[in-house]
Amino acid sequence: MHNSELDNLKSYLTQLRDEDLIWVLYVYHRPNIDNNRRIRERNEAIEKDIAKLNTLDKLKNISKFIIDEMNNADEDDIYYFLCDLKDFKSSIKIHHFDFNKIKDNQRFLQFACKVMNNKAGNRLILDIKNPYFQFLYMAYTVPSFYEISRSIDNTYHEFDRIYSKFNNHFKSPCSDFFIWAKSYINENSEFRKYRRDASHVSEYETLINSIFDIIYYEDENIHYALRKKLSNAWYQKKHREEKKVKKPNYYALTKRAKEALHTLTFKYGMTEEEMIERLINETYAKECCSVDGENLYL
Repeated sequence: MHNSELDNLKSYLTQLRDEDLIWVLYVYHRPNIDNNRRIRERNEAIEKDIAKLNTLDKLKNISKFIIDEMNNADEDDIYYFLCDLKDFKSSIKIHHFDFNKIKDNQRFLQFACKVMNNKAGNRLILDIKNPYFQFLYMAYTVPSFYEISRSIDNTYHEFDRIYSKFNNHFKSPCSDFFIWAKSYINENSEFRKYRRDASHVSEYETLINSIFDIIYYEDENIHYALRKKLSNAWYQKKHREEKKVKKPNYYALTKRAKEALHTLTFKYGMTEEEMIERLINETYAKECCSVDGENLYL
């Protein structure tokens, strides 16, 4: 009977989507925990989930972990675990959602994880490193999400509304804008509650836009003020840099002198600046220096 129950478990797991294995892991670590009490035990179980998820690169590896763990379990334990899985699945109302459309959308995932965690109220979940795993964990383990059929759709539509209006929160930023913007946000107290990190410079554009997605979602007036503040600071920075750039000298020459200069540059294959510098140096050496090269007038 033991092998039969284990085979039943294996068969059941193969019928699930990879995303479903998130809640399988959740049920495995807390089959007997009442969601309304024993907070410490519940958090310890969440920490076990997080530790496991942070070692995985693919969700389907959860299935192998569960089978390995249950391989030497008592037949009754396997049976009741399978019953727990079926009971939990029956309470999930979000099976219709197409996760393929968002699994690689990092901007949506950052938005959703922030919004959903604010509602879930458990900062432990933020320790899940993979944004997609973190999103799924909240979607499948927080009752206010998995028990309400349109909960994830509503989050997606809210993001889509913001994205449609602000494909990019800043107009035509140059390549180094987002690097500077991340530093500016980290250094200014107005952005304290919105600060987040990224592992690579290539992720900064998504990070900055995601931060302003959240700001807009929370308060459109604050979004307007902080977006304007950041844009003005960037404009002032670029303006100061442009003033430091050395501009070429301007010479008010007569028409005849300009023609002569043009002829000389053509003859010697030099630019106007190079030709003028040569003429100055030659005249200086001839008219203002001694035979030893010493300045006769200083």
